[in-house]
Amino acid sequence: MKGKPTLLQLREKYGVGTVPLARAARVAPDIVYFMLVGIPVERVEAEKVLQGFKALAGVEYELEEITVVLKSSEPL
Repeated sequence: MKGKPTLLQLREKYGVGTVPLARAARVAPDIVYFMLVGIPVERVEAEKVLQGFKALAGVEYELEEITVVLKSSEPL
């Protein structure tokens, strides 16, 4: 993987499903989907998704370590 991975790449690498990730993150599945396809989300929502990812996959990522589009912001 060159550059920062996307949530989609991480989800596929660790076998984490969209709905289980949304449940673990306590966000709507739409938020996870938006992150997967590059639709802007609020920073707080993205951070919740990464915490849910950590709970399911046992691997921790910070927002600055992945490619994610935040509302009112440039991609990280």
